[in-house]
Amino acid sequence: LYAAVGNVVLHSDDGGNSWHRGTEIGATNHIDDLAVHPAIPGIIYAAGNGIYRSLDGGDTWEHVYAESGTQLQAVALHPTHPHLVYAAGSWPTIGTAGRVVSSSDGGDSWQTHDGWEGYDVAVSPSSPHRIVLALGRRGVAIQDLAEMVPPTPDGMAVPTVVYAYALTFDPRNPGTLYALGGDPPRLGRSTDGGVTWTTRPIPVTA
Repeated sequence: LYAAVGNVVLHSDDGGNSWHRGTEIGATNHIDDLAVHPAIPGIIYAAGNGIYRSLDGGDTWEHVYAESGTQLQAVALHPTHPHLVYAAGSWPTIGTAGRVVSSSDGGDSWQTHDGWEGYDVAVSPSSPHRIVLALGRRGVAIQDLAEMVPPTPDGMAVPTVVYAYALTFDPRNPGTLYALGGDPPRLGRSTDGGVTWTTRPIPVTA
C-alpha cells in the first residue's frame, strides 16, 4: 500500500499494519494523487506541481514533468499498457480551462492536450488512448487522445447529469464506469464507458 501525506509517500508491505516513510519530494508542498505500476509495484507516479516518478518504492524521486504554475490533481496508468500515463489538472495561465498531459514511454517524455480542468482521470481498459475526466459539478468529459485533435469543451462534455470528483472503471467489465460525487454523496454508474449514467444516493449514517 502507498499513502501520500504532504510531500511524502508512505508505503506498507504488510497490508497497512506498519508504515515506512519515503523521501520527501522537496519541490512540491503536497501530493494530490498517486498511481502505481500494475506489474512493478516499486514504480510510482505522484501528481502535484507536475509529475514525479519513483523507481524504488518512494525512496528517491525524479521530476519528470513540470510547467510553471501547473497543479496536477490526478494521474493514472493504463492497466495493461502501464507505459501509457495520463494526468489532469489546472493551468492558471489559461483561465478556467485545463489540460491533459500524456506519456507513451512511462514518463520519459510528455505531450499536452487542451481540455477541461479535471479532478480525477480514468483510462478506458478497452481503449488505451480514451480517458474520462471528473469535472465536479460540471459532470464528466470523454476525450480520445489518439485523435490528436484538440476538442472543444462542447464536443467533449457528456451531459452534466453526474456530479463527479472520483472515477474508476470496473476491472472485470471494461465498459462499466463508476463516479463518486455530490453532497449528499451519490454514486453514478455507466455501462457504456461514460456516455450515459444512472445515479443513486449513498446512505450516510451518523
